[in-house]
Amino acid sequence: MPHRVQQWTASCRRYRQWAAGSRERIAGVKVNVPGHCGLPVQSDTLEQRVTMVEAQATLAEDRDQELLYLRSKVINLEDRSRRDNVLFLGFPEEIEGTDVQSFLKNILPQLTGLTFDPLLEFQRAHRLGPKRREGSNHR
Repeated sequence: MPHRVQQWTASCRRYRQWAAGSRERIAGVKVNVPGHCGLPVQSDTLEQRVTMVEAQATLAEDRDQELLYLRSKVINLEDRSRRDNVLFLGFPEEIEGTDVQSFLKNILPQLTGLTFDPLLEFQRAHRLGPKRREGSNHR
């Protein structure tokens, strides 16, 4: 049994010597690589840049999601703003003269046979699109 303990102790000693020598050799390689002494600094810089790019990518993804949300909200608001619009078709070009609101206040009671009390009120009244050229067909 003491012989095996001695063998084991000797093996452990050899392993420790080998490990210590390996550490020294590795340390020597780290120090003695010509022209590559800035590698640890460069790897730190690269790591910082990668971290920064990842953070910016996450921020860009968040902004994309916010943009999609805002687009859907704008579409919804535009749709809601148009829900009270009334479109009148079939009136000849320039029949309204210079005041579209007055024209509609006069013509709508005549066309519908209704009396409006209080009188009609418009937020806005205008023709859609540019004037058509002479001889062009209706859309």
